[in-house]
Amino acid sequence: MNTQTLRCDLLVAGGSTAGCFAANTARALGLDVLVVDKATAGQSGASIMASGFWAVFNEDWGMDYDATLAWINSNSSYLNHRGWTEAFLQDSWGTYLDLKRWGVQFPVPEEQMACFFRQSIIGDDQAGHHDGDPHTHYGIVPLSHRCVTPALRTYGNRIGVRFLDRTMITDLVCRNGVVRGAVGFDLETGAGVRVEAGAVVLAAGRNYFRSPGMHISGQTGDGDAMAYRAGAVLSGKEFPDMHMNIAKDPMWKGNGEMYPAYFRFDDALGRAIPNKGFDLSIVSSVHAGYGPVYWDFSKCTENDLRSIDEYLKKRNNPKETQRVGLDPRRGGKVPMIGGAAAGGCQEQTAGLWTPDTDGASTLPGLYSAGDGCATWMWGAIIQGPPPGLSPAAVSGKRAAKAAADYLRAAPRPDLSEGDFAGAESHRDSYVRRKSGFDPRWVTQLLQNYAMPYYILHIKEEKRLEAALTLIQYLEEHMVPLMRAGDPHMLRLAHETENMALNAEMILRASLFRKESRGWHYREDYPEQNDAEWLAWNQIRRGANGAMELAKAGVPREWRPAEGTEPAKPWLAWDHPHTM
Repeated sequence: MNTQTLRCDLLVAGGSTAGCFAANTARALGLDVLVVDKATAGQSGASIMASGFWAVFNEDWGMDYDATLAWINSNSSYLNHRGWTEAFLQDSWGTYLDLKRWGVQFPVPEEQMACFFRQSIIGDDQAGHHDGDPHTHYGIVPLSHRCVTPALRTYGNRIGVRFLDRTMITDLVCRNGVVRGAVGFDLETGAGVRVEAGAVVLAAGRNYFRSPGMHISGQTGDGDAMAYRAGAVLSGKEFPDMHMNIAKDPMWKGNGEMYPAYFRFDDALGRAIPNKGFDLSIVSSVHAGYGPVYWDFSKCTENDLRSIDEYLKKRNNPKETQRVGLDPRRGGKVPMIGGAAAGGCQEQTAGLWTPDTDGASTLPGLYSAGDGCATWMWGAIIQGPPPGLSPAAVSGKRAAKAAADYLRAAPRPDLSEGDFAGAESHRDSYVRRKSGFDPRWVTQLLQNYAMPYYILHIKEEKRLEAALTLIQYLEEHMVPLMRAGDPHMLRLAHETENMALNAEMILRASLFRKESRGWHYREDYPEQNDAEWLAWNQIRRGANGAMELAKAGVPREWRPAEGTEPAKPWLAWDHPHTM
């Protein structure tokens, strides 16, 4: 490959909310910043899909700091990292002010936001809402659809952030155990790219298995995979993303626009499922034999319909619901599918282990932000209105500031050809092959092995071990023999390798946690076990190359009082039908 070499103070891998916040913050601190995205920065990642609300804490809205913190601690099954939870409470309103300053336009004036929050999310009988979990402890700022990250990039361009689109980073480059850059390739020409940097922020998002029911199939765990290969410690992976979607046209975003305004999901026998969010209720109904599950608009009241109309109007929604023929006024039942986010983990529960609340990893010079940073901010479940967007901004700003402090003191020895050799050999390995497996087929096999709900959501040791055996076979035999004849196929080959590595992490982490907690459910260990499992995991590459897991206990002062009853999820088999 022809190779281009770029140099910067800070390399940011990923150009969605976390990456743009890190880049804009670092640039304001005087750093030369380069953002590299395998799609288009400002138009990619989870944020462009999840542009619904910006979670904030604001005492001027009548919120109580101590009560909010206590609520999150309890609701998290006490698995939240208290420092990161407080970072959200302290920093979230400031990130909203950043959005305003950087040019984001909002569909509701600031003086109306508190009222909008209470009417749209808390719900009241007069408005006809049915949300039984009021989420009263922190608030939301409503966002116009797909408006945030484009504005963040526009502002970044204005202040001098450099952006390199359509370029895939494949591996980090280290010198004497210190992260000093990365290698990748241009997705249009296939030309190699080297980046020499003083520090790196990984903001490349989560892993998914290209499920047809999710809208961010380009997120394939690239950041987690390259950090693992470089020797960083990771955490999480056992708490699955529980997003659901309509069975018809599942890739459309439109159906999600009405979730906060109208929840009414019924099983096949007509019983309402008390869904409190994206939890275990729907998948357990299917597992218990009560499927399929329907989104039932035939039971909408006039108040419900007015609430939906008002909600869509205030959200400045571009009528995507109509594009997929989802019209509540026609009534009827819409079939739903679970596992829409197969391979993904709950926000803030997976990614690089960060010893402190600044996004620093266990490797000098490497930081993470957003969904690739295992802050454990929310613990064992996601809590309340959108749990990913403003935490991505909080962690992006903190990582940028920590990287700036690091760069002021860190020496920057020149990199040699030898420093790039291993990473470039790995990058080019699939191109050099003249024969081998098509990465699309290997991905299909991975999906067949790892995506079933009885592997990812309703777990049991023998099933997990069987899936792990098959995934390891893919990693050991089929992945090394994949062939890429052009840049597009080279991208698919690296993404397939990264997804397979993430699948191994998910399966090993699920086997490792021998209890049920939050949305990690084990049929063979159905109870929560605080005595042994009030702990986070740590995932690392061992000296012999094998994946190793260990516990990192929640500090004693953060644990619940003795005798505290553990939270129990709603599971369909605990509520059998009278047949």
